[in-house]
This record gives sequence, structure tokens and C-alpha cells, in this order.
Amino acid sequence: MILGKVSFRLDGKAFFGDWFAAEGLVVAIKISVAKTATLSIGDHVYMNAGTSIEAWHDVQIGSHVLMAPFASIIDDDRHEVEPDAVLYKGPTIVGNNVWLGRNAALMPGVTVGDGSVIGVNSVVTRDIPPNSFAAGAPARVIRKLEIPSGWVRR
Repeated sequence: MILGKVSFRLDGKAFFGDWFAAEGLVVAIKISVAKTATLSIGDHVYMNAGTSIEAWHDVQIGSHVLMAPFASIIDDDRHEVEPDAVLYKGPTIVGNNVWLGRNAALMPGVTVGDGSVIGVNSVVTRDIPPNSFAAGAPARVIRKLEIPSGWVRR
């Protein structure tokens, strides 16, 4: 389901699971996949206004993932902070049953574990373990979440 403005630039490989929803009614959603990149999105994934995904190499998003307004995911730094800086640090991965809060930013090479929630205005610069609530800039685990087996976010 696509509502409103959603910009797709799919020069590479992109896979979308069942019941993909992008709601760009207020602000456009941007999904870009570079020529040599792969974007994989699981089932029951919802993207709210202003969401941005840039795959330059490999971005993997699991199933039952919710993205609040202005969440962003990128897998390459794109510009050197200093000479000879490494721009690609590996795939950026969002596990299953994850909720990315408003303005959450996932930086290159991080993994957000299954069942986790990333708080508003957070910048994820390192891996977040499964079933964790993480927040801040940089994001850190605030507490463990009790997620019953088989429960999914809707």
C-alpha cells in the first residue's frame, strides 16, 4: 500500500515482502538502492512520513517493522570524515518485530536485534541486542524488553 508521495530509486536489487505500507501523505518517503546494492524488506513493514532508506551496499529489514516519521537507515558514510576513512562497515540490519521511533537514525554497519525499540531522536552507532529499548545520541540500551513468544507489533 502506497499513500501520498513515495520516491523510489531502485537501480540495484530490491525485495519487498507481503503487506508493505508507505504513508508519505505529509512528507515524502525516499527509498534509494544504488546500482550494486541490495535492499531486502520483510513482510508487514510500515513506513511513516519522511522515512529515508539509502542502500549503497546492503540494507536488510525484517518483518513486522514499524518506522515512525523521519526514521532513516543508511549503510555507507558516503563522505570521509578524515583521509582514508572506511565508508562501508558492513550491512545495516533491522531485525524482526522492531520499532524505530521518530527521527531515529541507523548508521552504517549496525544491527538492531529482533524485538527491539529505538527511541525518538536516537542515533544508532553500534549494535543493539534483541528485545532491548535503546535511546540517545549515541543510542545505548536503557532496558531489556519482555516480549512474549509469537507477539508482533502492529
